[in-house]
Amino acid sequence: MAIDIKKKGAVNIFALSGRLTLGPPTIELRDKFKEILDTGATSFVFDLTKVPFIDSTSLGELVACAKRARERGGDIKLVLQPKGKVWEVMTMTFLHKSFDIEESLDDALAAFTK
Repeated sequence: MAIDIKKKGAVNIFALSGRLTLGPPTIELRDKFKEILDTGATSFVFDLTKVPFIDSTSLGELVACAKRARERGGDIKLVLQPKGKVWEVMTMTFLHKSFDIEESLDDALAAFTK
């Protein structure tokens, strides 16, 4: 799994690619997120469009990241197409109701101004 982090205005964009699973991928996501959150950042987009698979540990980490951001007055938006394995897992676990999910990066960025 790879994480490409960019910033657009006040929003930190985590473009994830590859399988998001237990072990190094989840640890790397957690560590990079905490590092940026500790700088005072509160607005994040996790782009999951290039993630073909996510396991329960990584789902838990997404929830933990959202909780940390919300505790500091921020939020996380997800970019995810309503199809494929990741979408199936999100809907099976009802997590699609816990996140603001947009179909494009532009929509996710715009959601922070609403």
